[in-house]
Amino acid sequence: MMKPRILIPADINMEAAHYINFKRADFVPRPVVDAIQRAGGLPMAIPYTLDEDDVANYMTMGDGVVFLGGFDITPSLYNETKNSHTGLTVYNRDAFELMMFKAALKMNKAIFGMCRGMQLINIGLGGDLYQDIDTQISTAYIQHAQALAGDLPAHDVQVKADSHLAAVVGQHPYVNSRHHQAVRTLGQGLKISAKAPDGIIEAIESSQGNQIVAVQWHPENLAAQQKEDQALFDDFVKRAQHSQLAAKVKDATKSSKTA
Repeated sequence: MMKPRILIPADINMEAAHYINFKRADFVPRPVVDAIQRAGGLPMAIPYTLDEDDVANYMTMGDGVVFLGGFDITPSLYNETKNSHTGLTVYNRDAFELMMFKAALKMNKAIFGMCRGMQLINIGLGGDLYQDIDTQISTAYIQHAQALAGDLPAHDVQVKADSHLAAVVGQHPYVNSRHHQAVRTLGQGLKISAKAPDGIIEAIESSQGNQIVAVQWHPENLAAQQKEDQALFDDFVKRAQHSQLAAKVKDATKSSKTA
């Protein structure tokens, strides 16, 4: 059986990449690739496009899609005006990834999000964000944009016992934290599966089934040293394998009906 194919919408380097002397170089962080490979998946980097046919063709190539961290998401995509605390945004990447998410959702592909990726998933289902935790959430007291190195855990999260996430990472994982925005209004078809001790939403998942799992931290930076974080990738690749098998069954059924 072919390894589950994992589509990774590429991040965009906005600085000059000296080895090719161009800006806007598409890239995928190596820790994400490593974690997917350890889980038995076949990672495939996908550069952005705003062509709907290209997006649809990309999705036929994959069994799952993972949405990465990165720049803030363009606030107009969740019906807000950018305030002074929102940082750099890249509309083309945001629009492309929303197209990828909606196509993956429609085609029943496994979906995994981390940090910005979780926020994008929430927006894709009609939710919105706090543009800045420090200035918009008076009850927040944890350092969500940690001063520690990004490959070190900084605080615990409280996972709901009845969630899919709890079966994967347990109820009290210790995570890293590199974000200043957070999920505010939850999107349709989602449920909260974890929060930080100060109430900030740290994970969301499908309210029915397990197509979507998303976390606010960066498990790719911890996966080589913490089994709970590698388990997120193991679970994702397993869900992608189920998507692959379901697609084969569907194709076989369709073929038998037309034979």
